[in-house]
Amino acid sequence: MARKITRVIFRKDGLEQKYNLTEVTEELYETKLKGFLFCPNETCKARILFVSGDKVTYFRTWKSKVVDGQVVNEHISDCPYFVDHELGERSYRRKSPDIYYSISEDHMKNVLRNAFDRIRHPDKFKKKPPSEDEGKKRPSSRGRIDPTLQPSGHAGLVADGATVRGEKEPNVYRKTLDELNEFDYGSVQCICGEAEGLTKGIDYPYILLKTTSGKTGRILFSEAFAAKNRIQYDNLDFYGQYIEVVKVSGQNPLICCIGRITKDNQSEVAIVIEDHYALRIENKNYYQIVDELQ
Repeated sequence: MARKITRVIFRKDGLEQKYNLTEVTEELYETKLKGFLFCPNETCKARILFVSGDKVTYFRTWKSKVVDGQVVNEHISDCPYFVDHELGERSYRRKSPDIYYSISEDHMKNVLRNAFDRIRHPDKFKKKPPSEDEGKKRPSSRGRIDPTLQPSGHAGLVADGATVRGEKEPNVYRKTLDELNEFDYGSVQCICGEAEGLTKGIDYPYILLKTTSGKTGRILFSEAFAAKNRIQYDNLDFYGQYIEVVKVSGQNPLICCIGRITKDNQSEVAIVIEDHYALRIENKNYYQIVDELQ
């Protein structure tokens, strides 16, 4: 049985320092230690994570990888902290970075609502310090979700591949246009920005996004969108009308969408969406926008 990890080695720029679990705080980990913690066994180079919750903190090994159908462990085979893995379907699905998971409609809706909520009401998501009574309670990991056990495959659109059944769907990361870079190309993410307006382009209709820094992006209504959402595609003008209505108040509407990030020849980046429920303007879906305009 593998030993419990209660201390780690911090290595960075030639510096090496040992830390016990009781010495590591969430602030210290995020500002200094994250990405530079290793197995306490001097001969093992396994990477270590610090997991902090409201009631429990612990060290754990970085998630394993799947290479050629085999789970590759971070620890060397004779390390006392080595954990042996059996390769099962669920383990493979969770650990393989090569699997794309189709995002369900419900998952997209939840991601978009959460994105708007975090932008409009950031105070709701600030971590509150534990009260004096909570600090006296016996630590428990019950109900605690270890983020390293989330599916490590990529979030994908419907046509991309595997469908998650009976398991948690993969994270769909939220970014603004300013936060995107070339490493995001090809990925499926939730992008938020301010809408300038709808344009019936030469290639595809699109909504132009801009940021205060001047970066631009286009939300493209692709051929896949037209094929799957014919009613919405034929009535895209509702999006344009609603954007103009909101702009009358003196500000551009906030828009969040889930799509594939690609390079673009007309703006700095394009977000290709395939479903009408993958886009919300001022936290309203297509049908809510139509109802408000009529």
